[in-house]
Amino acid sequence: MTVTNTTRRITYPGDGAASSFAVPFRIVLDAHVTVAVLDAAGVTTVKALTTDYTYTGAGLNSGTVNWVSVLPATGETVIIERIVPLTQLLDLINTGAYLPKNTEDELDLLMMAIQQVDEAVSAAAATTLTEFTLATRPLASAAFYSKSIMVFDAGSPSKRQTCHKDLNGVFEWQTDSEGSPF
Repeated sequence: MTVTNTTRRITYPGDGAASSFAVPFRIVLDAHVTVAVLDAAGVTTVKALTTDYTYTGAGLNSGTVNWVSVLPATGETVIIERIVPLTQLLDLINTGAYLPKNTEDELDLLMMAIQQVDEAVSAAAATTLTEFTLATRPLASAAFYSKSIMVFDAGSPSKRQTCHKDLNGVFEWQTDSEGSPF
């Protein structure tokens, strides 16, 4: 098979009646499906495979999540996501048989993992190379930012404030103005 699209997550509104939710992307193993419910208060609860839901369609290009516990209520959102382990289990041995399907399956899992990591990286705070380079605007050491919060001023993106704990455990804010490192 191939990985023909980049979709790895879908959401559905709960209505207290729907018990099946279509999954329009490939899931290799049931264990790669993660289902959560976001309630009206913004709290997300991860559901358990076989206890709260089952999945049919593993290995196919689409499938279905079937609810087996309390149905998602009106005002709740069902989140269905493919999360593959970031491991590689195929071991090709020099004197062993070469089975192209095994390689294809492993490449598919690799592509799914890349999509997963790409989504996480895309959600991270970032800047373009023209806005920031280490030569013109270096950051402080990693130790400085450990357990820190960094805030940027939308009105003046060249200014940033960082809140961090000093060696005595005291929180302090530092302001970086117009590109000078701390």
